[in-house]
Amino acid sequence: PRCDTVVMARPTRSKVLLCFDQETEILTSRGWINGTALQDGDTVAQWDSDTNTVSFVEPQHRFTRPVSPEERMVSLNTPSTSIRVTEDHRVYYRPKHVTDDTEWRVSPACDLAEKPARTGWLPTAGTNSFHGIPLTDDEVRLIAWITTDGGVGKTRGAYVAQSKPKYVKEIERVIRACGIKYGTYTDNRPTNFGERTSPLVRYTMSFGAPRGRDKHLRGWAHLSPWMFKSDFDAYTHDGASVVRGRWENASEHQWDVFMEVMDAANGANTDSSSFGWTPRSMHVAISNLHFAEWVQSMCAQRGWSTSLVQHKGRTDIWMLHAKKISKRAVGGSDGRATWTFEVPYPSEHVWCVTVPSGAVVTRRKGKVTILGQCQMIGRAVRPYTDPVTGVAKTDATVLDLTGVVRD
Repeated sequence: PRCDTVVMARPTRSKVLLCFDQETEILTSRGWINGTALQDGDTVAQWDSDTNTVSFVEPQHRFTRPVSPEERMVSLNTPSTSIRVTEDHRVYYRPKHVTDDTEWRVSPACDLAEKPARTGWLPTAGTNSFHGIPLTDDEVRLIAWITTDGGVGKTRGAYVAQSKPKYVKEIERVIRACGIKYGTYTDNRPTNFGERTSPLVRYTMSFGAPRGRDKHLRGWAHLSPWMFKSDFDAYTHDGASVVRGRWENASEHQWDVFMEVMDAANGANTDSSSFGWTPRSMHVAISNLHFAEWVQSMCAQRGWSTSLVQHKGRTDIWMLHAKKISKRAVGGSDGRATWTFEVPYPSEHVWCVTVPSGAVVTRRKGKVTILGQCQMIGRAVRPYTDPVTGVAKTDATVLDLTGVVRD
């Protein structure tokens, strides 16, 4: 970004418009959008490699073009990463042997494909300084339990149902900590799969203040602005969007609390006592695709690496694989998938955007990765402030001798 002058001295297209394939999406204020569907007024998620922060800005430019005959594509497909870009596209990476405070390097994708055994890290999530929402940790937990293992009825009564003893005790503790009056119902009847190993305990909570006993407690009405599941106003699509919007300022810690309950309620819950190690990844089943994609977008801004795929045996279930880490390892010579060159598809088109930071939050096949943007003049137009003098760069010069930028 220190560069303030660029000379375009030869006719070319691929060297300027270094692009993503049409399966690549970008995180926007409207959610995950294919880059070819971006509209005027959309803001996209940019990533700052120096601060690891994600913020939303209007793209400076957006492009769609056919792949040039002489171009190659570079792809990487692993269980946690899916990338397909033009060969000179900018990729942020960090060698695997260096520490986390080492600056991210930038390399053309073709250089990585020419040395596929080289191991390294790719950025997959960022953070931000969210102010937080006015909820305690236990209020966040209660909303998460109602969202996953409960609901809200037509009379505005909320409930949570759970049979696992360790979670039953936790749910009761959370409700008490929130100061909400509740009732319980225990169901010992057999399920369709046979006798229960533990009874199903259903906790019920009224919306309004208690009318009889326990008047010193309250209902859950004070939580309604942040409640996802409901059968009244927030049940509609527009209402649900409003609720999600209120959560956008949740702090990283609050979101970690929410994700812990998501995993407890709808996660794989594998017994790891015999593993000899502690699993760090979550595998959460979500039945609402719009909600699952929103959860993934929140994770990408709060230090969670994620992938979202359809359940192999259920078309109405989506699996969110999440890990509290902002990078993924790639490369190696042990037989795992790594960078490869590909021939473009017939009549293939690619796309890209430019943003001030030079990097954007992308998703391909449900897998989130942070990648560079179009380059060449990008170095000149990126903002820069001299760390010694404090003087900010205010302009740049592009000498376009061949009409490259115009095209």
